[in-house]
Parts: sequence; structure tokens; C-alpha cells
Amino acid sequence: MRARPFGALSRPGHRGEEPEQMQDHDLLAEAQPHPQSRRCRRLRRGGMYLRVLWVALCFFWGAVPGVFAALQSEDVPLAVRSIRFRGNHSLSDHEIKGAMQLAEATFGKRLIGSKRIEYDPIKFQLDLRNIRYLYQKKGFVRAEITGFAALIDSTAGEVDLRVDIAEGDRYHFGEVGVTGFEKVDSTVVFGAIDVRPGADADLHRVQQNARAIRDLYLDEGFARARVDFDTVIQEEDLSVDVQFRILEGERYTIGWIEINGNLVTRSDVILREMRLGPGSDYRLSSIRRDERELYNTGLFSGVKISEAAVDTVERRVHLRVDLIERSPRWVVLAIGSSTNQREDFRLSAEWGHKNLFGGARLLSIRLQSSWQTERVWNDGRYDPISSRFEVSYLQPWLWGMPIRTGGSLFAAQEIPLGREEHLSTWGLTARLLYDIGDDAEVYVEPKLQWANESAQGLISGREVSQTKSVTLAYRLDSRANIFAPGGGTWAAAAITGAGGVLGGDFEFWKMTGSYARYLALGNPNCVAAARVAFGGAHPFGRSDRIPLDQVFAAGGAASVRGYLEGAVAVPGTPDEGGRARLLCNLELRLPLISYFGFAPFLDGGQVWPFLDHMDPVRDLRWTAGTEIRYQTPIGPLRVGYGTKLNRAAWDQDTGAWFFGFGQVF
Repeated sequence: MRARPFGALSRPGHRGEEPEQMQDHDLLAEAQPHPQSRRCRRLRRGGMYLRVLWVALCFFWGAVPGVFAALQSEDVPLAVRSIRFRGNHSLSDHEIKGAMQLAEATFGKRLIGSKRIEYDPIKFQLDLRNIRYLYQKKGFVRAEITGFAALIDSTAGEVDLRVDIAEGDRYHFGEVGVTGFEKVDSTVVFGAIDVRPGADADLHRVQQNARAIRDLYLDEGFARARVDFDTVIQEEDLSVDVQFRILEGERYTIGWIEINGNLVTRSDVILREMRLGPGSDYRLSSIRRDERELYNTGLFSGVKISEAAVDTVERRVHLRVDLIERSPRWVVLAIGSSTNQREDFRLSAEWGHKNLFGGARLLSIRLQSSWQTERVWNDGRYDPISSRFEVSYLQPWLWGMPIRTGGSLFAAQEIPLGREEHLSTWGLTARLLYDIGDDAEVYVEPKLQWANESAQGLISGREVSQTKSVTLAYRLDSRANIFAPGGGTWAAAAITGAGGVLGGDFEFWKMTGSYARYLALGNPNCVAAARVAFGGAHPFGRSDRIPLDQVFAAGGAASVRGYLEGAVAVPGTPDEGGRARLLCNLELRLPLISYFGFAPFLDGGQVWPFLDHMDPVRDLRWTAGTEIRYQTPIGPLRVGYGTKLNRAAWDQDTGAWFFGFGQVF
């Protein structure tokens, strides 16, 4: 019988069949059970299982070895086991390692998963340059890297680094001279030079001094000034003599200014924000200042002022302003909750346009409401605990002067602490702001406000009360990033007067002040922050009270963490708030991983019913704790727990959880 390929059984009647094949097929058919029998079903299932098992075995023996091969070929990061130096007689190993990006994989660094323990050949080459640069800054002008090696232990997955150094002699600066200055005072020129005879001969510092002298001349209007330098090595006393040569040229002025990239903002608005203009003196510091001013308008995400052309005959520098505009509109819709028992559900919506008609005018509409879910579920009261609607407008210039003017219309409603009636207020506010420096401003804010009489309970025979006030304030903000300050200062002081010659139903004065300082601890993401804030109010004349919306409260996620909202007050203080408040906050903002961080804090605060009742030494309540933060582009999302350090005898709560958004200060 002829051999037949596996699975190539013939069908009866097929053309070209051989008798032997026909006979085999018939015998096979007679041996097979009936298709509907139980045995047939078991055989079919068994055949299916065998086929599945066969496919699985083929995959395992075919695909899995490929996976193992891929894993073996993948580059596994090597840990830096050790770094050793030879030839470093003047600088210690620790000092040299401090200039390197790579570091030894110590147990502590492995434990925290530091990224610097992984060996990278490119970083190693950069570190060799850093070592040579370190030696040159220390005066070893002829220092060289004579050899290096990276010894890989593939079994342990680690690498040992070896670096051979030829230090050479240490040189110091000898004579330092300057020539060519005639139109700039010599004391100003020498003030830009910090190369001193006897100091380590750092030739990189000489180059930096040459740039500093040139920047000085650019700031004096010498747009084509040049500064060269010569260094002469004296081998006999291991010194380096330095000679700066200045080519002053002539003073230049500003010619025409070309503006590019402003698709929405009008060119005259941009020129209005710049202090430089055609005919003004060319100064480098003025160019940098105008770049900051244009960026601080909030209209642009990128600002660059550069030289477009130079007219050496007329001695004019023509400037080019390149801009990248931001989107002028914004829409915000936020829904959230908080640990504030009175306002545990909040809804806010805002629409704004900061470049209306291309003139840098700002218009915004804002609506905010908050509810107490307990009142909704238990009492069926769906009215909000507080709500506010406000329309604001700001005009950047007034009659061609750098004075910002604007105002707002508002309507608000609130249920004060300890009351059930709604306090409804509405009115208008005008603003007049003037910048007195790069970071400071003063403003005047007249305000006319009405309130419903039922909640105030102060004006007899009237349905509404009226308050007329004026606020004079000063504000300083030197923070580079208001949402995540890495340094700088925030300070504000304001005094408000109501009644008197202004009229109205209330006569009082109110004073507030706040000072906050931010200090970066080496890493910009590690910041120590501290704040002190004070507020006081007092009626005068025929008034014996102040409006409910002018009192002070403390406690909660934005003031004294660990206490509930409005829960910090001495006995005898009305539920709605007191007339004096003091806050102290200290926190350490530290990174954790990715956008997460944490902040240990110490908070203190108190509210008194009257100014003459203040006793900060005895009455101040302190809390301590920590919060976990998730940094967003507009501020951190915060959750934490505060422990009461010196709670009152009647206070049974040891602390409280809190939830908040944005910086406390």
C-alpha cells in the first residue's frame, strides 16, 4: 500500500482514486462510531483538547524562547558601585564627586530609588568635563584628565569608575588692568570686575567679567561696545596677569520698533506697555524690563525683544518684538466638596476675556454657590448657604497714563453663623490702581453696598441698610509663580473707612495686614513658607456695630488647619465672627513623587470679639500636622489632618481632617 500524507484522506468517487485508497477509506469509515453516539462526542472533545494542547506547546517552544532572547538583549541599567580618583592631591574625593552628575549607589540612594545611581556613558563624559572645569576654577589652569575607565561587572550589574587626574600647579591672579574707558566712570567699570590679585586664577571668571563689562556698556547706550582680554602666565611665581581692553564706540538711541506675532492685540497697546520708544536711549536693562512688563500683562506666553538692525550713521538701534499670544478667553466650571461642615458642596462657574477688542481690557463674570448637604437631606432645604454673582471690568490705562481703572457689580447671599435668615447684599465697587514699581502697587476702592434689614437687625423702620466705604491699600508681590511660589515676598496692607462724611447707616474703620515670605531650600521644589496676618475693626460715631460681612473668622483649611470652619474664637465671640483676628502659619513644602508632595505645617490663630480683648500670648490656638498635595497648573489640591496642640478644656476634638484647593498663603 502506498504511503499517504497525514490528513490527506480521499473521498469516494474522487477522480483518480486508487483502489487501495478506496479500500482504506471504507475500512476507516466502518471503524468510526456513529456521529450521535456518546463515544463519538468524547472522541471529538478529546481531539479538540489535543489540538489546543499542540498549539500551546508550539507557542511555548516557539514564542517563549524569543521572549527570553529579547529580555536578554535588552539593556539593563547598571548601578555605579564605586568612583575612584588617582592623582588628586589638592582636591578631595568628596569635593570632586560633588561636581559630578553620577553618584555611587549607596544603600540610602537605592532605598529611595534615586535616578542618579544608574550609569550613563554620556553623563560620565560630561562629568569628566565637569571635573576639569572644577580644577580650572580652583586655579589649576593646566589640569587634565589623563585617563578614565568604566569597569563593568555584568554578573552583579554594576560598574566601577576610575579617573586619572594630572593636577599641575595652582596659579593665582597677578596684575589686573583695564584700558580704553573714557566715557564711563572708572569706579563703575571696576565695580563690574571681581577678579582680584592673589585669588585663584579662574580664567572662566575672567571671561564672565568681560561679559559683565560689555553689559555695563550696553546699559549705558554703547550698542557696539567691545571688550577683549589678554591673560599672561608667569611661570616663575605661578601667577596670571589679566588685561581688559575696552572699545567703547558711541552711544545709540532707539529707532523704529517692529512687532510680530500679535494676532489679536493691537500694536499701539503693545507699544503703550513698553517704556522704550523711538528716540529713547538704548539700554539693555530697559529692554529686559520691557520684556517682563509685556509678559506680566498675561496676554503673551512668549516675549523676545532683539536687535532688528543697526544704523551706524545715525547711531540708532532698531528693535524687533516677537510675541506668542495666549488665548484671551477662559471658561471655568468647578464642582467640589470640602470638610467645612457648613459648606460641604460647592459649585462655581466663570467666564472671562482678558483682551477685549484687542485693548488688554478685562471682563469677567463669576457665579459661586455652596450648600450644606445635611440641610438638603434632613430638612429638604435646597437654598444655598452662600452664593455670589459678580461682573468685573478692568481698563489698563486711564487718559494715557499707566493707571488701571475698573469696577464690579455684585449680588451675594449668605446665612451667617448662628442665624437662619439670609443676609443678602448687593452693590458696586470702583477701583483705581497705580504701579509704584515692578512688584508693588497702591489702589483706592470706593464701595457702595446695600443689605437686607432682616439679617442685620440694626436699622429700625427700614427694609435695607446702606454702607458707604473707601479702602486705601498697598500690595507687594515679588513671587515668580503665584500658584507655586519658589521664593519672594507677598505683603499687603489696607485700611477701610465707612460712614462719616461718606454717609450711610454704618460708621466704622477696618484695618488688615499680611506678610508672607517664601524661601527655596536649594531645590526650587523645596520651599519654606511663613505668614503673619492681622485684622481689626471698630465702630465709631453713632454706630455701635459693624456689618456682618466685615467681621473676622478663623479655622478650616485656609487658616488654622485642624479646627472646623469658624471654630477658632474666644468665649463671648458672636457666632458670626469677631472684630479682631491674628493668624500665624509656617509650613515646609516638599516634593514626594511626580506631581505629588507633602507639607508639614504649624498653624496658630485666634478671633476676639473686641480689639481690647486681644491677648495673643494666652489665647492663641496652635495646631500641627501634615497635608498631601497634588500640584495642578493653578494651585495644589490638598488633603491632610491637623492636631490641636493646646485645645481649650471644653474642646473634646483632638483634631480634624481638611480638604482644600490652592495655597493657604
